[in-house]
Amino acid sequence: MPRVPLVRFLVLALACLGGAFFVDAAERPAGLAVTFASNGASDTTSWPGVHLHVASGQPPSPFVPPGAFTATWNGYVNSELRSEYTFHVEGSGEVVVEVNGASVASGAAAAGKPLSSGPVKLNKGANALRVAYKSPAAGDAVVRLYWSNAETPRNPVPSSALAHDESEALKSGERVREGRGLFLDLRCVRCHDAGERASVPELAMDAPTFAGIGSRLGASWMARWIADPASVRPGTPMPRMVHGPEAATQAKAMAAFLSSLREPNVQAAKEGDAEQGKALFEKLHCIACHPSPEGGEAEPGKVSHKQVKAKFRPGALAAFLSRPSEHFQWTRMPDFRLGAEESAHLAAYLAKHAEGDAPAEGDSEAALRDEGKRLVETTGCLQCHALPGGKPSGRSRPLSQLAGDTWSGGCMADTPVGGKVPAYALTSAQRDALRAFAKTDRASLGRHVASEFVERQSAALRCAECHGKHEGFPAWELL
Repeated sequence: MPRVPLVRFLVLALACLGGAFFVDAAERPAGLAVTFASNGASDTTSWPGVHLHVASGQPPSPFVPPGAFTATWNGYVNSELRSEYTFHVEGSGEVVVEVNGASVASGAAAAGKPLSSGPVKLNKGANALRVAYKSPAAGDAVVRLYWSNAETPRNPVPSSALAHDESEALKSGERVREGRGLFLDLRCVRCHDAGERASVPELAMDAPTFAGIGSRLGASWMARWIADPASVRPGTPMPRMVHGPEAATQAKAMAAFLSSLREPNVQAAKEGDAEQGKALFEKLHCIACHPSPEGGEAEPGKVSHKQVKAKFRPGALAAFLSRPSEHFQWTRMPDFRLGAEESAHLAAYLAKHAEGDAPAEGDSEAALRDEGKRLVETTGCLQCHALPGGKPSGRSRPLSQLAGDTWSGGCMADTPVGGKVPAYALTSAQRDALRAFAKTDRASLGRHVASEFVERQSAALRCAECHGKHEGFPAWELL
C-alpha cells in the first residue's frame, strides 16, 4: 500500500516562516518512489521522503535479502515560487542528490557531519529530484534529507512537498506488497505451512477463541455469521466454510454447538446510562473506526455497531469493551482501560441505537449440538480458532508445494468450489495481488522489517484517523 502521509501542521509552520512549496497532489501522489536493490533482487515502492534506518545485517525491504544495498528515490520536489534552498544529508554511507538532472551534493555522509549542497534554485512547480544512496560497508545504514533557506530553518523535506510518478515498476511492487499483506491477514499459513524460516509477526495472528464463546455471543447471530461472514461484515478476513443448499442448516448446527460453550460464574450485567455512553463515544473518538450509532453512513473500513444488540449476550458487550483482547490477542479494538461503569455506559449507548433483539436464552437439542461439534471439528474452523480439547482437521499442502502459477483453484478460485474449501470474499484486484505475491520466492515471509510492519499495522489500525486530526494526538508521521 502506498506511503502517502500528510504532515499538515509542518506545512503550515513552514509557510508561516516564509517557506515556499505546495502539494502537487492533483497530478501526482505525495512522497517519492524508492527502489531498493541487494544481491540481484530489487523492490520498488512509495516512501514519504528520503529517510531510512536499517540496522546492520537487516534488509531495507522484505523483498530483498540482507546485506549491502542501494536505495534510489525518484520524484519531484514542489515549489510554489522560484526560490533557493540548501539541501543537507545526514547519516552514513554514500549519497548523491540531483535536482533537475544536476548533481547538487555527493559524497560520504557521517554522523554529526552532514553533507550539504550550495544554494539550489528551484523552479516554480515540480522540480525533478533523485537521491541515490549506498549503504556503508559496516554498521547501520542511515540517511535523511533536510532542506533550509534564508527564511526557514533546516527541516526534513516533508512528503507534502514531494510527489512521484506511477511507474510500472512501482505498480508491480505495490501489487506484490498488497498480496503479501493479504496472505498474512487471511492467515493462509494456518492451512499452508510456510516453513521454519517464516518469521513475520503476523504469521502468529490468532482468531477469537471458542472457549466460553456461548457466554459472549448469541446463537442466531453466530449462525448468520458462519453462513456468510462477508454479508454480515464486509471486508472481514473470515471465509465462508459452509456451502451449497445445506449451508444455512449446517451454520445453525455449528452455532448451536458454539452457543453451548459457556463460561462458569458469568457476572450479571450492569445497567449503563446511554447519555454518558454517548459522551464517552465522542471523547474516545470512536468515530475514527466506527460510523455514528445514531444513523451514521457506512464508510469503507469502518465497522458498524448496528448488530451489537443481536450479537452480544447481556453484559458481554460491556465485558468486551473492558478487555478487548481477552479472547482475541490480535483484535484491532484498542484497550481504553475502561472501568466497569464506563463500559456499561458505552454498551448502553451502542445497544440503544442497534438493530434486532437481544439473544434469547435456552439450549438447543443435543442432536443439533452434536452435529455442530462434528462440523466445527471437520470443516477447518480449528485451523484458526482455538477450542479446548479440539484438534485442527489437518493442513493442506505446504506453501513450498504451491507453485505460483497454480493459485487459481481451491480457495483462490474466482468462484467458490464448495466442499471444505474456504470461500473468501475477495475482489478481482485482491486475487491478482495474491497471485502476484505467489510468483515471488516468498522469502519475504522470513524477513521482518520493523518499519514495514509498523506501516502495515498502522494502516489496519487506522492510527492516522486520530493522530494529526484531533487535539492532543500528534501527527502519526512524526511519532
